[in-house]
Amino acid sequence: MRTFVVDVRLRAVAAALLVLAFGATVAHPTSAQRSDPVDAFRACVQREIATGGLVGASVAVMRDGEVVMAEGFGRKHRDRDDAVDAATQFRIGSSTKMLTAAGVLRLVDRGLVDLDAPLSRYVPEVRFAEPGFEDRVTIRDLLQHSSGLPDNSATQESDLYGKPDPAAMGRWVLAQGATIPHNPPGRFYNYSSANYMYLGHAIERVSGLSFQDYMQREVFAPAGMADTTMVAGEVEARGNFAFGHWNDIFNGGVAIWRPSDQDNWARHPTGYAHSTASDLVRFATALMDGGGDVLSPASARLMTSPHVSMHGAAGHAYGFGVITQPYRSLTLKRHPGSAWGWMATVDWVPERRFAVATLTNGFGALYGSAQCAIDAFLAPAPATTPEPGCPQRPAEWPGLAGRYDGLTNVGTPWSWDVAYDDGALVATVTRADGRRVSTAMTQDCGLARGEGPRSFRADTDGNASVDVVVTFIDDPVEPGVVWLRHRQFVLRRGAPEGAATGTAQATATAFATPAPTSPTPPATPTASGWPPGSRLHLPYGIR
Repeated sequence: MRTFVVDVRLRAVAAALLVLAFGATVAHPTSAQRSDPVDAFRACVQREIATGGLVGASVAVMRDGEVVMAEGFGRKHRDRDDAVDAATQFRIGSSTKMLTAAGVLRLVDRGLVDLDAPLSRYVPEVRFAEPGFEDRVTIRDLLQHSSGLPDNSATQESDLYGKPDPAAMGRWVLAQGATIPHNPPGRFYNYSSANYMYLGHAIERVSGLSFQDYMQREVFAPAGMADTTMVAGEVEARGNFAFGHWNDIFNGGVAIWRPSDQDNWARHPTGYAHSTASDLVRFATALMDGGGDVLSPASARLMTSPHVSMHGAAGHAYGFGVITQPYRSLTLKRHPGSAWGWMATVDWVPERRFAVATLTNGFGALYGSAQCAIDAFLAPAPATTPEPGCPQRPAEWPGLAGRYDGLTNVGTPWSWDVAYDDGALVATVTRADGRRVSTAMTQDCGLARGEGPRSFRADTDGNASVDVVVTFIDDPVEPGVVWLRHRQFVLRRGAPEGAATGTAQATATAFATPAPTSPTPPATPTASGWPPGSRLHLPYGIR
C-alpha cells in the first residue's frame, strides 16, 4: 500500500494553495473591453486555458439574480473530442465544504443542532486519544477549522478510492480512538478536511438519512441545484461529465479518472460534490439573498461572516465553509476547491449581487480568470486603504526563538529548535525518523503580504529546496505559549507547568493536549503513545 510521503514540490504547492487567494495574474480588461464584460471574461478564460495547458473548463456569471454567461471550453477528456458545455458536471473539491456547512445550518434552523454543543452530543460513541476531547470540541469549531484535530482525512493512496457505501463515513469517524489532537479546540484556525467528515456524520445521525440523500433533499433541491449531486454513479448515468486529469505521483504519467474511479464515501463532505458552474453561482446568490429556500437570513449571514483569522494575508478570515477576503475596494466571499483531477473557484460579491464560478478538469484552476470576471463586470476601484510597502516585522523575530514540539497529522513526533542569529531565524528540525536537519527560516515582502508577517519558508528535507511554509501564532489563552502551525503538523513552545520531558509519551502529554480553557473541566492529559511509522505522511488529496 502506497503512502503519501513528503514531496517537496507538492508541499510547496499545498502551502501556496492554502492562501486561498487568486493565484494567477491575467491582463486586466481595457476600458473598451469593460463595455462588453462577457467578451472580456471569455478572452481571459481562453488565454488562461491556453497558457496553463488545461484540458477543459466551464464558467458561469450571475448578476442581480440572472445568469448572464454560462459557457464551456475545451474537452471533457484529453484524448476524445467531446466538448465541455455549460451543463457539464465537474467534481468541485473543497468548494463542497460550503455546501456541507449549509447542510449543518439547515439543522440549526430547525432547532436540531446547537453550534456550541460538543460533537459528542450528536455522535455519542466518538472518541479520541485524549479522554474527553469529544466533549470539548464543538460544531462551531469544526465548521470554522478551529477544532485542533489533525487533517488525517487521507493518509495513504487507498483513501482516495472506494465503492458506494453509506456506512463508510460513520465507520471512519468511530475509528478515531487513536487520533491525538494537535491543540485545544477554539485556539486558532488550521484547515483540516477531517473536520467536515465529523460534520457529515453528525448530519447523518441527526437527520436519520445518509449524507448523500440529506444533501440532495435538504440543500441541492431547495437551492434549485438540479445538476448537483454527491453520487458519482448519478453523474456517470447522466452522461455529461468531465474526466479528471492528474499528474500521477504514484505511477508516473497522467492519470485520467471517471468520477467513480476516485470515490471514497467517507470523504464526501470534504470535497466530492459534482456540480455545474451555473448551479454554484445559483447557490452563492441564494446566500446573498438571505439564504433563499435553503437557510434562514440569520443562518445565511452567520455562515458567510468572518469568524476566525486565517493568520495569512491581511483581511482573510474563515466563516462556516466560506472565506472572506478583500479585493481592491470590494469584499469577496469564496471557497475554491481542489480534487485530484478537478479544480474549482466560487467567488461572490454581496454588495454588488454578483457571483462567478469556474471549473476545470485538471492541471490548474482559473484563479486569474475569476479575478478577470470581477474586474470586467464590476470595475472595482483601488483599495481605500493602501497596502504597506512591506509588512515584515523583523523586530518580532527574536521573540520567536525556542523549542517547539508536537505531532504530524498521523501522530508522529516532530520538534523544531528555532534560534535567532544575525538578524534571521534558523531552525534545527528533528524529524519523526530521528534525522536532524538545519534550515534557514526565510521571509520576504511577498511572503509576508501573502501568507502573513509571521510566516516563514523552510527546508525540512535538507535538499536546499523549500518544502514548507509555517506560521507562528500566539496562544490567545495561555500567555507565553506560541504555536508553529502547518496544515500537516502543529508544534507548541511552552509546556504546562510540571510536565515531564524527554520521551515521546511526555511530549504527547505536554504538547498535544495542553490544559483546556476555563470553564471547561480539565481532561486527563494522556495519549496512547505514537502510532506506528517513522516518516511524515501527508494528505495530497482534496484541499
